[in-house]
Amino acid sequence: RILDGLTTLQSRSYNGVVIRFDSREVLQAIHDTSSKPSSFALIRRIQQLLLVIGHWKLENIPHEENFE
Repeated sequence: RILDGLTTLQSRSYNGVVIRFDSREVLQAIHDTSSKPSSFALIRRIQQLLLVIGHWKLENIPHEENFE
């Protein structure tokens, strides 16, 4: 879902995004690998799109609040 959303944002020339996700592990993997390359192709592609978009923020939300 993150990759699909970022691909859509890039195609529409957005220059910022806030990613709210209920998995700390996923957000940590995206954030951590922004300083070092990931061995996971999906995480690398997400990072590449975030670099193109430019301004981004990662937020963790409780699972109960993640209904959208």
